[in-house]
Amino acid sequence: MSKWLGSGWTALIGGGFVIAGLVAAGGVALYYLSLPSNPGPENSSPPPEGAGLIVGAALGCIVGLALVTVIRRSAWMALASFGVAYGLAAAAWLAFGTETLSDRLGDCLLAALFLGVAAAMGAGGGTVISSLLSDPAR
Repeated sequence: MSKWLGSGWTALIGGGFVIAGLVAAGGVALYYLSLPSNPGPENSSPPPEGAGLIVGAALGCIVGLALVTVIRRSAWMALASFGVAYGLAAAAWLAFGTETLSDRLGDCLLAALFLGVAAAMGAGGGTVISSLLSDPAR
C-alpha cells in the first residue's frame, strides 16, 4: 500500500479518498450518536445532531490528515490531498446540494472554516507522530 501511495498523482488522489472517507465516517458516526432519544417539538435549534455532524467531521479530518501525513511523511502532500477532497466535495455540494446557491456557498465556507482548522491540526499531529516513529539513525 505504501508503494501505491508513493507515486505522485495517485498518492494525491488516494490520500484525498482516505481523508474524505474518514471525514464522512466521523460525521455520520457522531451524527447518529447525538440523535435525541425522543425527538419532538421541544428540540432546540440547531439540533444536537447538527453539532455532532460538525464535530465528527472535524475529528475525522484530524485523523485522516494525521494518517496521510504519517504514510506520506509529508504534511504538504497531506494538505494537498485535503485540498483535492475538499474541492471535489464543495463542487459536488454546490452543483447538487439542497436550498439556494447562496446557502450552499455558505455551507462550503463554513466547512472550510471548521475543516481547515482540523486539517492543520491533523497535519501537525501527523508530523509529530511521524517524527516520533522515524529512525533516529537517519
